[in-house]
Amino acid sequence: MKQKYLIKFSIVVATLFFLESCRTNKIPEGEALLTKNVFKVKGDASDKADLENYVKRQKPNRKFLSIIPVKLYLYGFSNRKYDAVFEEFFSYSYSERNQTLLDSLYVKYGMPNEVGNSHGFQRWMYNMGEKPVLIDETMLQNSTNNIKAFYRKKGYWDVDVQHEVRNNKSLFAKDKKKTVVYKIVTNEPTKIESVNQDIPYSEILQLYEKYKSNSYVKVGSNLDGYNVENEYKRIEKIMRNNGYYNFNQYGDEVRFYGDSTETKKIPLILRITKSQVNNKDSLDKAFTKNYYNDIRIYVDRNTKKYDSVQNYKIYNPTKEFRDEVFANAITFDKGRLYKYEDLVNTNRSFVALNNFIIEEFKTSQSSISDSLVDISIYLKPKLKYDIDLSIDGFLGGNGSIGFIPGIKNSWRNVFGGAENLSMEINATLGTLQNDDDSFENLKKFVFAYEIASQASLKFPRFLVPFGLGNAISPKYLPNTEMLARASFQKNIGLDRINLITQFNYNISPNSSVTHKFTLFNLQYTNVINPHKYFFYRNNDKLTAIDFVNELNLYDPTTFDPNLNVNDNDQLGVYFDNAVETRSDFLQFLQQNNGELEKNATAVYLDKKRLTENILINSLNYEFKLDQTLDKEIRNPYNITVKAEFAGNLMSALDGFLGYEKQTIFDKETRTLFGISYSQFAKIDIDIRKHFTLYQRNQIVTRLFFGIGIPYGNSIFLPFDRRYYMGGSNDLRAWYQPNPQSGTGVGPGDLESGISNRGYGNLKLLMSAEWRIPFTTSIEGALFVDAGNVWETDDYHSTKFSIKDFHQQIAVGTGFGIRYTLGFFTLRGDFAYRTLDPSFPIEDRFILFKNNLLKPTFQFGLGYPF
Repeated sequence: MKQKYLIKFSIVVATLFFLESCRTNKIPEGEALLTKNVFKVKGDASDKADLENYVKRQKPNRKFLSIIPVKLYLYGFSNRKYDAVFEEFFSYSYSERNQTLLDSLYVKYGMPNEVGNSHGFQRWMYNMGEKPVLIDETMLQNSTNNIKAFYRKKGYWDVDVQHEVRNNKSLFAKDKKKTVVYKIVTNEPTKIESVNQDIPYSEILQLYEKYKSNSYVKVGSNLDGYNVENEYKRIEKIMRNNGYYNFNQYGDEVRFYGDSTETKKIPLILRITKSQVNNKDSLDKAFTKNYYNDIRIYVDRNTKKYDSVQNYKIYNPTKEFRDEVFANAITFDKGRLYKYEDLVNTNRSFVALNNFIIEEFKTSQSSISDSLVDISIYLKPKLKYDIDLSIDGFLGGNGSIGFIPGIKNSWRNVFGGAENLSMEINATLGTLQNDDDSFENLKKFVFAYEIASQASLKFPRFLVPFGLGNAISPKYLPNTEMLARASFQKNIGLDRINLITQFNYNISPNSSVTHKFTLFNLQYTNVINPHKYFFYRNNDKLTAIDFVNELNLYDPTTFDPNLNVNDNDQLGVYFDNAVETRSDFLQFLQQNNGELEKNATAVYLDKKRLTENILINSLNYEFKLDQTLDKEIRNPYNITVKAEFAGNLMSALDGFLGYEKQTIFDKETRTLFGISYSQFAKIDIDIRKHFTLYQRNQIVTRLFFGIGIPYGNSIFLPFDRRYYMGGSNDLRAWYQPNPQSGTGVGPGDLESGISNRGYGNLKLLMSAEWRIPFTTSIEGALFVDAGNVWETDDYHSTKFSIKDFHQQIAVGTGFGIRYTLGFFTLRGDFAYRTLDPSFPIEDRFILFKNNLLKPTFQFGLGYPF
């Protein structure tokens, strides 16, 4: 036994020695490999995470998972003598790289005997690898100076920065590996003692005073050069949005001045003066307000004929688009005060039409007067028709796999008013595994699919009676969308047909915020095979059999002797009727066999939820805030709030239409065309926050809370409005719930094996992910997910409780790899269950009971959140 462990230890040591040899075999004598930069800050260390950005060409080789320098190892396998040849070889484009080029480089670099040799493996290692970063004293001094300049600009004028090269504490090649320590002493900062203004123009002064509270330069703060630059930009933006078209065009009209004799407390003076660059009259020191003059829109650059529409000159000879399309997209008018934000909003408005490419957005001072500005917008119509092909994929639990191909056809400018029609067809194709007892314990893979078609017609305005939609400014990008969708689903289960129609209003006040109002949403779902419920839900079937057997014992006189409990159809009809009509028996069970009463009630509700046809008419609202595209926001938010209120219109119409009635659990409900319409309220809140760290590292967090409450005409939420837990974008240590095998997490602390696992009316999810870039296309991740779903009604034993929910949180941890290919990212996540609420409380921490070689693997496209 000792000999076996000695052999393993020797193999590990030999491997480490070999890798370290590869790591250092290309380091010349007298040189050293830079393995780490350390920043020791005495004083203000708030900017420590950013210091690596100021170290130029002296950053350690990149490491996989921040531990292993894989690319450096690959480079170490190539022969050093070919470095110059390979470096120049790979500087050529891919099409130019061939054996002829390689032979010429052999000759050029004095290796004629290598002519004809490909050295394909050596070249591949060199190209995939990364040269060792060697200690360079000149570069270190440059980095030291950069760090010093950074701190001085931040207000630390007396900062002291030194660097020191230290030997690594390593078993291998100690003399060839070094760490650089940057010692930074910030000392006392220079503060802003006061801020006064020297602005001899009353209107400019009033504007500054109006927005002064948002200044980046504040009394008592550090004299930070970055804040001063931001203040220049802020003032420039204010002035340009209030009529001063060319304000600070040459960067000399806004300046801060300070008393240079002071070093720790500096009084500042903000001075705004008219630029003397290209100033025609040196005596003219005033700023001129500007107003819009000629506004021209060109659909054809070559035509000189235009139509005047609402004070706009529109060069549109073909009339393929009505002139009103262009007039309605512009957010300013002739004679109005110039505002830079008008140009930004108009640009957004034309982009949102999705009918044009903006070739040029030209602004110029009018030849008539210095106070007038001319605007010229040059547009190029996009193709009338577009066809897009797409494909997605997934990998689920128990080995189920699938892919989602789709085709979308877009037809622009349908009626001449920039209306867009899109029609798409997509399919979800894959396999599902069934291991239910109904299949005699044989695990079978069955082909499942969903075919869906959708048509959407979008108008670039609000369709509102009496022209009221024209009152909404085009800067809000108003549009109306009519949508229709039909799908057919075939899987292990009951199979469904879904029909959906929507009428939506959308507005976007700015590039980060959108509002969506769904005034009409009608959904009809037809369950094709409701009689197969017990065929696929064996655990529920066993509960139903126990229930009817107990009913026979309770009241043999009403029990049907011809009932065959093994006949799924007969059992389903008898079980439903018994639960709905025998309230006396349910009360008896509640007192004598509470567990069976709870289970039977839950089975009945789940059966009703999955087998009944659905009719939903709802009013929806959705709010989105997405700051991730705003480069000025370092740590952006992404927030989505959705609210849905269903069934209220149908309830209001009840008195006029006289709906039919039915009774479930002593509750009278109304039906329309034999279908009980759904009535519920549902709200989802999804908050995501990005934290940018050093070297493009990010920590991204997510908090999701959702709850659906049935009321009025409903005793349960429709199945497709229920929440589930698990999957590649959710709690990744668990697969999506599988009703046939009873897999999934929740609701609450429900034990494993129950068929209604994984679904609930309330959901809480918290996730955090540290994203670590290895290369420009490969990224790693460490993550933790926590959450669960719960029921919210008294019919289930897993009802949410404020006292107990924290003990029922499931937790998963793991790591992942992302690989970016063009416009999409392939993702693989390996997750381990850490806390499992289906176990007894004392046994729920199971992280170290996992088989590390058998994680839950989740595959996906794009980021999980």
